[in-house]
Amino acid sequence: MQDRSNSTRQRVAVEPAAASSTDLVATASRRTIAVGNAKTIVVQPRIPMPYKAMIWFSFGLNALLLLLLLVGGLYALNLYNRAQAQLRTVQAAMAMNSGAGQRLTQIQQNPSSAMDTARYAVNELMGSIEGLQGAHIRANIPIDQQLPIALEVPVNQQTAVRTTAPVPLVVPARFTLPGGGGQINGSVALSLPAGMELPINLNMTIPISSSVPVKFDVPVDIPMQETELADDFQRLHNLVEPAAELIKAR
Repeated sequence: MQDRSNSTRQRVAVEPAAASSTDLVATASRRTIAVGNAKTIVVQPRIPMPYKAMIWFSFGLNALLLLLLLVGGLYALNLYNRAQAQLRTVQAAMAMNSGAGQRLTQIQQNPSSAMDTARYAVNELMGSIEGLQGAHIRANIPIDQQLPIALEVPVNQQTAVRTTAPVPLVVPARFTLPGGGGQINGSVALSLPAGMELPINLNMTIPISSSVPVKFDVPVDIPMQETELADDFQRLHNLVEPAAELIKAR
């Protein structure tokens, strides 16, 4: 017996079943379920055509996107390799145009000149090291500073001063009367005229606190052997000297 439904679109087949069967039996295209002691219902579901088309369209779109990503990655990798090759070519051309590159090209073309080049370079290096060992640092150091001064100057000498204005004086005096008349104490008032020279004795200490401008050039001549670089130059000389002797012997 078969029954067809428009809403589910499923085909239902009724077949006789064993009276004591309660197991679930699966086949390649259907599902068999034991129902009671009477019949067996076989269901075969169908996928509508629009859904099948959507599934195949989604699968094809994903495959196309994967293919585009793979092709784009390979193309980008190819562009990167080409750019790297062009960059190496430009760097090699720039290096060959330099002095070192031209010398290297000459050595490659004439390997026998490599020893001459090495001998020349080592001799030049030895000469430069020896020249530095015997060199002097010569310069003029300008000095433009304010030099502070703070000291005390003792003064003890005889000198004469001249008055610039009248100087009034009132000094005590003792007068002796003639003929044994005794002594009288009193005072004398007088005025020293302007322009009068007076001898004095200066005995004092004069404090001085000031600053003096100092501006001059100091010549400097320092032998390199007396500096801290002397040991470094000596070690460098000891390292290069065996190579120089070896190259000279060949």
